[in-house]
Amino acid sequence: MTTQTIHVSVREAKRDFSNLTNLVYYGGRRVIVKSRGKPKVAIVKLDDQPDQDVSGSPEHSQQLQLHQDIKAHRQKIAEQSEGKLSDPVEILHQLRHDRINHIINVVRGY
Repeated sequence: MTTQTIHVSVREAKRDFSNLTNLVYYGGRRVIVKSRGKPKVAIVKLDDQPDQDVSGSPEHSQQLQLHQDIKAHRQKIAEQSEGKLSDPVEILHQLRHDRINHIINVVRGY
């Protein structure tokens, strides 16, 4: 059984949100909300798989694949480093600290 997809504008989605959610939940349909003619978000039933391509567009499929690839790479890095991943924020703080110390030393003539 194929699920019927309904495309609406943001304005229509605002106006008819309650009806659209009922169509999704009780009617088994999907709603794609477009802004300026481009799909932006989908209203889908929570039981639907979140990784499912609801827009039908090649761009969405490519983005979904990239997200899956990134997730797989992160998992691989975590496994290789035995779960000891560096915190990017901590790394940035350390780099800033080092840079400030370097500037202070240059100004002082060290």
